[in-house]
Amino acid sequence: MGVSSVREKYELAHPPEEWKYELRIRYLPKGFLNQFTEDKPTLNFFYQQVKSDYMLEIA
Repeated sequence: MGVSSVREKYELAHPPEEWKYELRIRYLPKGFLNQFTEDKPTLNFFYQQVKSDYMLEIA
């Protein structure tokens, strides 16, 4: 389930003030590159996660 799917499914049930995202991509399934080309928000989220982890650990 991609980030877009989660947002579509759950955001309608609660007002925006209650939302705080704490999502992490913890594993990469087979064919993840194909999934990322179809789900750009998840690809962007994964990029930001890797970048943040790198900056905290290496830089």
